[in-house]
Amino acid sequence: MLVECVIAYDGDGGPREVLFVDGVEVAKVVRYEIDPDDPMLRYTGTDPWLDRQNAIAATASPAAADLIRTWAAQTAESLAVDDD
Repeated sequence: MLVECVIAYDGDGGPREVLFVDGVEVAKVVRYEIDPDDPMLRYTGTDPWLDRQNAIAATASPAAADLIRTWAAQTAESLAVDDD
């Protein structure tokens, strides 16, 4: 599978980005971010933050959901993901 990203900038310096998968433009891209600097993680603790990550994962594809849950658990434990 080939994934390509073409980025250009408008007159105000804002990016315009189009993604292609196997040469077909992607109509919608959903981005999930596991942020160790999320104020919710720092101020409310790991349980509410993990609950939110699990709710987000419930809306994702099965493959993305597994990764969201794994990386969220690692982030909650050590504020980083395991590269291994």
